[in-house]
Amino acid sequence: MSDPSASPIGIWLHSQEEDRDDARVYRPRDYAFPPTRGRSAVEFRADGTYVEYNSGPDDRGQAVVGEWHDRGDGRVQITTHTATRRILSCTKEMLVIEY
Repeated sequence: MSDPSASPIGIWLHSQEEDRDDARVYRPRDYAFPPTRGRSAVEFRADGTYVEYNSGPDDRGQAVVGEWHDRGDGRVQITTHTATRRILSCTKEMLVIEY
């Protein structure tokens, strides 16, 4: 990860305005986002649980649960039943996950 003192633990909101072709950008919940209709989120728990919070087709929330592992050397892998991804960078202000 980019900042050794930063940890992904916590809830991060999707900042789709900053996405790249190969990655999604997330910010802390207290970030000053521009107005938008709903934001998805991801949560990293200290016990290794990973949760994606998304809107379903009827706007009700859906959660996808998986796990995350620190693979060493700053590499973090995320695994759910639908995909395996990795954290590209993490600071206290921004989390970037490959997609």
